[in-house]
Amino acid sequence: MADNRDKQRFELRDKRKLSFDSMFGHVELRRNYYYDREAKKYVSFLAPFRL
Repeated sequence: MADNRDKQRFELRDKRKLSFDSMFGHVELRRNYYYDREAKKYVSFLAPFRL
């Protein structure tokens, strides 16, 4: 989804790491945060889980 984004509207601003402990063990995620120039707010696209 991020590869097909409207690059004029959505600008990659930050890459954040999120980690937490669950009942299944320790989980770490890396998320890209984009700035939506039209809505003037930060968004994060949802993508399929990959290892």
